[in-house]
Amino acid sequence: SITSTEFWKHLRAVGLLPPDDFAALKSESDAESADPKTIARRLVGERRLTRFQARLLLAGKASSLVVGDYLLSDRVEEGRLAGTFHAVHRASHHPVALTRLDDDSLPQPLPLHPRLLRGYETFAAGRTRVVVFERLAGATAAEQAAGQGGLPPGRVIPLADRILAALSAAHDAGQ
Repeated sequence: SITSTEFWKHLRAVGLLPPDDFAALKSESDAESADPKTIARRLVGERRLTRFQARLLLAGKASSLVVGDYLLSDRVEEGRLAGTFHAVHRASHHPVALTRLDDDSLPQPLPLHPRLLRGYETFAAGRTRVVVFERLAGATAAEQAAGQGGLPPGRVIPLADRILAALSAAHDAGQ
């Protein structure tokens, strides 16, 4: 368990809050003599931190929230993307997803096609290779189908056409 002083130090070091917000929140907290768990709970309640970020801060692992130029905000725990992280680019605040790459087989430059998941970059983070890609919202076709007992042919055919067009474009680009 960390002290409130250590909590604030780690919070400032990773840059999870704008400097002005940080100063105001810290002075309020110091006046209340709040313990780290109370501070974290408050910041999560105010949507200034995610539960994931609070958990790492309280464990003294704030440095794990920074991966290259990205600040992690959450970890996908289940489904096809389990183990993927939601993140934001620290300079642009652009939301992305990060995942580990098992090998170096990902093409450079990453494929850009409106029907493919857009990849932004790959880089080394220590001994791990990381791929950064766009963060998509909504359910996958499989999740939609499961929720509806299958997809009607009128939805499947256009979906298949778009998938085939994307694969064809990737193939034509040598990817």
